[in-house]
Amino acid sequence: MQITIKRYAENEGISVQSVYAQIKRGSLKSIEENGIKYVLLEDKAIKPKVENTLKEAFKIIKRLQKVIKAKDKEIKRLTKRNEEQNTFLISKYENALPTPNKDDIVDVKVKKKKTKKKKG
Repeated sequence: MQITIKRYAENEGISVQSVYAQIKRGSLKSIEENGIKYVLLEDKAIKPKVENTLKEAFKIIKRLQKVIKAKDKEIKRLTKRNEEQNTFLISKYENALPTPNKDDIVDVKVKKKKTKKKKG
């Protein structure tokens, strides 16, 4: 696997100059492609970092799953409370509304617009 010198320096928390010094001493392998110099990484060097990163990611995912579960529970609780309040209000006020007489109901008919045919 290869990585740019700048990226390698950022990952390691060192300067680009330090990376070039390690390459010059032979403690790091490098290649150059299309004018860009890359550090060659061995799988042994990467594996522990990847494993640590994955462990941290899984910890974060587990925490987020717990938060989501708690939020879902709260949403259900609030939804149930809202439904109970609506049921109460409807039962309390349904008799307070006047019932319409048959004479009060107006039948509304929607007229369809006639479309003109294009001559052509």
